[in-house]
Amino acid sequence: MLRVTRLFDRDRDDVLCRFGLEPWSFDMLAALRRDPRQRSTPGELMAAMLVTSGTMTTRLKSLEHRGWITRTPDPGDRRIVVVELTTEGRTVTDEAFDEVLACQRVLIRSLTAEEFDAAAHILKKILLDHEGHA
Repeated sequence: MLRVTRLFDRDRDDVLCRFGLEPWSFDMLAALRRDPRQRSTPGELMAAMLVTSGTMTTRLKSLEHRGWITRTPDPGDRRIVVVELTTEGRTVTDEAFDEVLACQRVLIRSLTAEEFDAAAHILKKILLDHEGHA
């Protein structure tokens, strides 16, 4: 499993590099993209990304500098900062995501549909068992 994970990671990192992304930046942009509002607060992102407030601040500054997010005060409560994807951020996230999926499809192309389903079932069982004992 570790060797397969390394293959996935290597290919993902190669794709992300072509888009000027690191794994952490892609994960943050993807988290914002998945949100129906495509916005969040730094606190919500910290919880989702499992990072400290200092790390989150540094990362948000980096993404904002690249033009992929904006940070603005919440109109309803100016003490709260709202993080939103820009059009450019949405575009780079979508394009990188499509390419990452394409690479992953290449890695699993030798599996039949039945083998893929069996592997997915086994991995899900492992995760559920782990989460039940965590």
